[in-house]
Amino acid sequence: MSPPCQPFSTTREAKQRDIKDKRCAALEHLCGVLPRLPRPPRWIALENVKGFYGSEACVRWRAALAEAGFTHRQLILDLMSFGTPNHRTRYYLLAERSPRFREAVSAAGVPSLGACLTEAVPILPPGVLARGPWARQRRSELDAAHAAARALGDASSGDAAAALREAKERVFRQARRDFCGHLAALLRGGGAEGDGDGGEESRRLRRRIGELSSEGEVELAGSLAWKLLPLPRNEPDALLLVFDEDGQEAARRLLALLQVDDSGTSSSSTSTPGVVTWSMWPPPSLNVSGAGHEARRIGDFLQAAESMTPEEQKELLVSQEVLSKPYAHGLSYVGQKDARSFCFTGHYGKVMHKSSGSLLHLPGPGGEEMDKANPASAFGAVRFFSPKEIINFLGFPAAYALPSDMLLKHRYKVVGNSIAVTVCSKLLELLLLGQGDELISALEQPPPTKPSPSELETPGPSSLSEEVTC
Repeated sequence: MSPPCQPFSTTREAKQRDIKDKRCAALEHLCGVLPRLPRPPRWIALENVKGFYGSEACVRWRAALAEAGFTHRQLILDLMSFGTPNHRTRYYLLAERSPRFREAVSAAGVPSLGACLTEAVPILPPGVLARGPWARQRRSELDAAHAAARALGDASSGDAAAALREAKERVFRQARRDFCGHLAALLRGGGAEGDGDGGEESRRLRRRIGELSSEGEVELAGSLAWKLLPLPRNEPDALLLVFDEDGQEAARRLLALLQVDDSGTSSSSTSTPGVVTWSMWPPPSLNVSGAGHEARRIGDFLQAAESMTPEEQKELLVSQEVLSKPYAHGLSYVGQKDARSFCFTGHYGKVMHKSSGSLLHLPGPGGEEMDKANPASAFGAVRFFSPKEIINFLGFPAAYALPSDMLLKHRYKVVGNSIAVTVCSKLLELLLLGQGDELISALEQPPPTKPSPSELETPGPSSLSEEVTC
């Protein structure tokens, strides 16, 4: 089941009225009916946006499940973790009318997210883990940056909120720059001893230090494509580097600097026992890719041009007018070889904002890269993803098709509000057949924290949005 998500969404337009929203009426009715059913179902699965976690509606639903004799497990999962090049982070709840998930209940009687996991498998988003005394120092500095950002306070809307966001970003930009400076110092201090001035290792090390010159530090620090997170929470000598949807280049550069190889570990020139070690998360030993979740590229999910009529292709093109707008440079543009894209929502094609979904850049025969500083120059090569391509991302069968007489804006609304079949099928295998628990546990993400009003997504100078007509 998938109740309406609008009462729990954290997007700009959402009012977050929770159980007071009239669209919660059906779920509230079920909360009252379920405990009174003479023959309740054995299993129940629920999907919603991650903002459902911790909501009043969620609390009431879980209480109704418990009263009806169910135990349950909550999860936060991202479609991209399953090998699809599209972020779609959602809340899932698996319930069985048995004591099966009773071990996920805390001493306070509240089912805790991820309590089914062993301590050896922490719940983390994909990224690169640093561990050791060096990482402990960086973790302490990162905690101080978070404290400084919190001390700036909150603002609900308007110019004050925009100024506050910029002030907080300056704090974290400086934290990233400090991290890059410490990383450069780490590189200068290790790996090349005894190799001689002409040694290959020494030359490699000098090249890597060069990439983290003062100019490189500023460039990487100014990028919003990667973040430092104080995770795992119970390991003060560790921190995690994660990469955003548009972070392919930053990820490539940082992984090259750290020399993390296909085995998921780093070479001795950056991983120094007793100082710091680097490793990919989730580690290859968890066999995530071996379960058929190898990372795929956006081109694998596209419709062939010949499968669309000229009218359909024209309808998908992003207009010259839109690409000339001030907000256009803040939209998300991806190509066939990219491995990440923004989540597609029901507003895709209607609200021009990267939080509604990425746009597709298909260069001509010359294969020129898009000048994102001048999006209008790419007119004719930028289009919306088709509804069929979006359901391809979501894992629907290849033969599945929407009614041809449905308006494009209605098809976008339907697919944007749909479930990720790829994820749900694995969860049903776990719920009904007891298969795949190790994989799901490895891909599970930390529970979300409720955002303050200033943290809700609002258009700033680089991410203005506008409603357009499909």
